[in-house]
Amino acid sequence: MSKTEEAEFWKKCRLRKMLKEEEAAWRPFHAVFSFLVGRNANLSNVEKMHYLQTNLMGKAAQLISNLPVSEDSSASAWDLLVNRYENKRLLISDQVERLFRIKTFSERLSKEINAILNTTTEVLNALQSLGASIHYWDHLLVHLIAQRLDSSTREAWEVKLGSTTDPPLYQDIRNFLTGRARALESMELGRHNAVACQNKKRCRKSGNKHHTMIHMEGPRHISTPMEGKPTPTTTATQTSVPASPKKSITSSASD
Repeated sequence: MSKTEEAEFWKKCRLRKMLKEEEAAWRPFHAVFSFLVGRNANLSNVEKMHYLQTNLMGKAAQLISNLPVSEDSSASAWDLLVNRYENKRLLISDQVERLFRIKTFSERLSKEINAILNTTTEVLNALQSLGASIHYWDHLLVHLIAQRLDSSTREAWEVKLGSTTDPPLYQDIRNFLTGRARALESMELGRHNAVACQNKKRCRKSGNKHHTMIHMEGPRHISTPMEGKPTPTTTATQTSVPASPKKSITSSASD
């Protein structure tokens, strides 16, 4: 392994902070170490054993501490770690527990919605990597997530469902929350007090302290004489009807 590869290894793995005493850290360690070291054809078994020993701490390091650094010990050390930490029952249970530990958010903020989406995605990915069957979890996930929403967001979700009697899928509520989060992010980046706004630009339609794109037309105002404006005269507002031409008496007499 070159110095560049080794530096990248330390950066991605952060192995000294992992696998101290927590079984939950085994899966990310397993994935990263297998990719960077275990399946690296440029490393000998001795080098693999060296990286394994020097990048473990706590109980994990003690588990393989008596094994020598040799060509044969690398596979044995890895088997010991797998047998100790690859407890799928506990790993799956830990991930499911993460779902039920998702907190109900009280404020309608984008970070709160994104926290639910991120945690759910991480848990489902972890469960899939463990071989758990999650293909029919839609009803459970939708119910669990909906229960964690604030009252306003929950109401908007129910309004979106409308009168449909078909149960929504997980992807449906995920798409809904993704859209809500994006909308809230736009509002939170642009939210500030108009009175304290230092921007010299004004709305091109009303002249007020807001962007022209969010200008809302109010009802058109009809002026009345009570406002002190000059009242149009009757002759100016009424359309004169031309008088019917009178028949000439002289003409009629001559006829």
